[in-house]
Amino acid sequence: CQRAGQGHALGLATAETGHPPRLEPGQPHQCEQFVHPLGDGGASLLITGGNDNLGVIAQSELYRPSTDEAIALESPKFDLKFPRTGHHAALLPDESVVIVGGVDAAGNPVRTIERLSLIDGVITTSQQLPVGAPAIDFSLITLPDGSILMAGGRERAGAPAQNAVFLILFDAATDNVQLAPRVALAIARIAAQLAVLCDATVLITGGTEQLDLL
Repeated sequence: CQRAGQGHALGLATAETGHPPRLEPGQPHQCEQFVHPLGDGGASLLITGGNDNLGVIAQSELYRPSTDEAIALESPKFDLKFPRTGHHAALLPDESVVIVGGVDAAGNPVRTIERLSLIDGVITTSQQLPVGAPAIDFSLITLPDGSILMAGGRERAGAPAQNAVFLILFDAATDNVQLAPRVALAIARIAAQLAVLCDATVLITGGTEQLDLL
């Protein structure tokens, strides 16, 4: 995806949020996409945070591949409370998006987990990543029960790979997100690939112990 910042993209239901302004064509954006298939053929991609030519940003936008249209979401309602880049996101059962990790403009880990709903906007949860936990280069995957597995990664650029594993749980009754540690990986990994198998276990492959610039 070549759009506004090194942000994050994720497939979402195409719920309308009024008539936000359309982004100007040609606006630079390089984003890392995570697409959730909805089977509607015109699913939108949500892009949050990232970098532009002024630094780390907090804005969110929708990109519709079917029309090649990028639409800015209303600010500040849909802005991240904690601007970040290098973060990851995943869909929750209610089709809101949980936004995890990343670093701020100073390169410090962003520990606060946020949730973005196309109805309610951005919600800062009370849940935080533990001190020293991976904030970048980890892997996320949504499990069949709606929980989200977070594995590997590192705290910040230049830090060593970790073998940490967490389960992210959404409690619809309290409208909050919880983070529960799980058994660590046998091997510390950065940017591993995750896949849910037919018995609901997760296959973890690949990754590296460090990332080198090419």
